[in-house]
Amino acid sequence: MKLDFTRLLAVYGALVSSCAVLWNIYRDFNDRAQIRLAAKIGYVRQDESGQELFVADSWLQDRGIRPEIRPFLKITITNTGRRKLTVTGWGAELKRGEQSPLLQVVPCHLPMELGEGQIAHEFTRDLTILGNKTNRIFARDSTGKYWRATRRTMRAVRGEYQAYLERISRTEQ
Repeated sequence: MKLDFTRLLAVYGALVSSCAVLWNIYRDFNDRAQIRLAAKIGYVRQDESGQELFVADSWLQDRGIRPEIRPFLKITITNTGRRKLTVTGWGAELKRGEQSPLLQVVPCHLPMELGEGQIAHEFTRDLTILGNKTNRIFARDSTGKYWRATRRTMRAVRGEYQAYLERISRTEQ
């Protein structure tokens, strides 16, 4: 079979249109809102200019600074998707066997609409959220979808919480 110019153009057109269809399917599948959650234990301090800053507990401990106040749990909610969404609340998902499967936290700055790449910060002094009964931290959007923190994030913040509890128990003795 000899490929003449017409058949070559037909094959080329079929390949280009197939690539275009696959690209559109990929783009449409990824064109949605998506949330990433991060959690950290720390303190809110004021710098010289009076602006409030969040300082991680581990940073203070590395420098030998002993704060007199209870720490905060800071939740950072980031829209990593391409669509806007409204975050309406956050809380903790409890492990199986608990009476209520969800523990809602009263939000400080929510509801908040997040565009592409925008961030919302939420704080709470209730560190019992990080106890053994908690499975994951979640954020809820206006459509009712729950976005959960990763296991890595939960492991890291639980480690910070355990270090904080050990330090508190040593200072009380």
